[in-house]
Amino acid sequence: MLDRTGCLNCKKLFSNFMPWLNPVLAHYIIRKFAQNASTIVDMGVGPGYLVMELAKLTSARIVGLDYNVNMLQVAQETLLEHGINTIQVDLQLENVHNLSLADHSVDCVVSYSCFHHWSDPVQGLKECMRILKEGGVLVLLDLIPLEEHVLADLQETITDQAVYAIIKKAVLESYSLEQVEQIVQRAGISSYSIGNAIFPQEDLMAHIDLLFEENLFKNHTGNEVLSWQLIVNK
Repeated sequence: MLDRTGCLNCKKLFSNFMPWLNPVLAHYIIRKFAQNASTIVDMGVGPGYLVMELAKLTSARIVGLDYNVNMLQVAQETLLEHGINTIQVDLQLENVHNLSLADHSVDCVVSYSCFHHWSDPVQGLKECMRILKEGGVLVLLDLIPLEEHVLADLQETITDQAVYAIIKKAVLESYSLEQVEQIVQRAGISSYSIGNAIFPQEDLMAHIDLLFEENLFKNHTGNEVLSWQLIVNK
């Protein structure tokens, strides 16, 4: 589990090298899956950028969950730095394997780059499905195992080795599509969509200015496949 310094390095990773990712992801989630949602859960809030961007696009209650109290503190600071209403965004210390949220209480569960941290991903998926309402949707994305030349590009771009270590660890721990599908089936989920995560042009164009900024994937921005995506409609 990351200490505060590690959490701040994670924040630096998103703010300095991937400024486009969370705005594009939030736009995609709200437009395609959560236009009418009243409650959205971000499973693994990280430094808080996704819940911040979601809050800009919807009046829904946003619940950001994380098992790391240091990360929750950093996420709270991110929201305050950007003037986000912390009444709308509720940050909670939770374990995905044993959530305190009630059955059938959430319209949408989203998660980015957190699945590889779950010690028991089967149980984690079961808990996500338990808290979803009938008609709710799970939107889960994480990195695919990247080829060595992509990792080499990342190391060349990131001179801060503590920041590079975070993305490298995520890549090395990531699951392949085949492994994710096996986990989903073991969780008893029979109806789902899984595949490469490719953001629609509509969502990319909404943040075209950020796409041209210096970022971590300067040679791999936009629709080159870097992540997988799991969608489950309950």
